[in-house]
Amino acid sequence: MTGNKQLTRKIFPSRSIDPPRILDTSDNEDVGMQLSDHRDVTLIVEDDRLSREGLRQLLAILGYRTMTARTLGEGLAKLAAAPKHVILDLMLPDGNGIDLLRQVREQGLPIKVLVTTCSDDQDLLAKVDRYQPDALMRKPIDARSLMDQLGCPDAARSN
Repeated sequence: MTGNKQLTRKIFPSRSIDPPRILDTSDNEDVGMQLSDHRDVTLIVEDDRLSREGLRQLLAILGYRTMTARTLGEGLAKLAAAPKHVILDLMLPDGNGIDLLRQVREQGLPIKVLVTTCSDDQDLLAKVDRYQPDALMRKPIDARSLMDQLGCPDAARSN
């Protein structure tokens, strides 16, 4: 018996249920692809694994197809897939997310960019503002605000 099942049986000894599973999709780029293919792809550029996977799972539940990138370099490379949305962290291990936002704007790509940050650095935020992100969201991200920015239909909000 695994550790999680043992713990569950200690907490709920009369139940024979399996403990909840945390979906680990760190190497799976197809999460959400089969759920509702009527929406375009959202690229999540976030170096924090828990944040990245939490966003991916939320969007998959809502029917969005997702791709993820852990670094600025990966994010820039995945722009070639022409995502409809990018959820972009600013502070990445190999550079600043502003560089990806700048590339999207300078190339006139039809991508909605939602920038996420926990930074209070006014100079940094002014640089972000210069490239006109579609939204600037403070971390932790509010799920309802995110759904608003993505244009999530009201029916999906009741899930």
